[in-house]
Amino acid sequence: MRAVGVHVLCKHVKRLGEAHLSTIASLFDDHVNEWMSCDSLASKIVNRMMFFHAEFVPIVFEWRNAPGIWRKRAACVSFVRIARFGKYNKEILQICQDCVKSSERFAVASFVFQLTLSFLVYVNRFVQLGVGWVMRELSRADLNATVEFIKKNYGLISREGLRYAIEKMSEKKKKYLLDYKKNGEESEKSESDGESESESESESESESESESESESMEKKKKKKNDAKRKRTE
Repeated sequence: MRAVGVHVLCKHVKRLGEAHLSTIASLFDDHVNEWMSCDSLASKIVNRMMFFHAEFVPIVFEWRNAPGIWRKRAACVSFVRIARFGKYNKEILQICQDCVKSSERFAVASFVFQLTLSFLVYVNRFVQLGVGWVMRELSRADLNATVEFIKKNYGLISREGLRYAIEKMSEKKKKYLLDYKKNGEESEKSESDGESESESESESESESESESESESMEKKKKKKNDAKRKRTE
């Protein structure tokens, strides 16, 4: 029946207005309880509503702060078909930023109230995968921004979400980002070692220059004394 409802809405999506969008938001909060219904509504209805009505974009953008996980996921999924064209990159990055941070808060809350591990994973996973999915499409339009986002939020993105996000990247880039924590530390160490080597080289050069100047002064002094001695003789 839900599939039928989505199909009917698709037929009349051009006629849907802001009041309908508000109703759909309520559906995510009160009636959607699995990813298939969430993604169907978000990608087939909300996405097309934003296509026909750009003024709806700021409304969907605010869904990133919704209390429920399915409207948060919908905030990501609604932009999947748009992201590959490089439109609304700033909004997409902000949605992903807030969603990965909210996943962390969910996890903390779950720990504090000692909820079961299965619920913690359930809460985290679907928002994270929504982030990974839209980031995957964004990488096709703006690879550098996507890579920087992953590096900046590496400790917040789940491993599964990360694999989604890097799916369209080169094998070399995938390997680098999957091991970014290790690669990042090695890079910092390498830079630090490089700075130390530069400092040592500078010190050695300074010492060599000082020694050369001393030897030169000694030679001049010796020549002067020899010349003076010869004149005396």
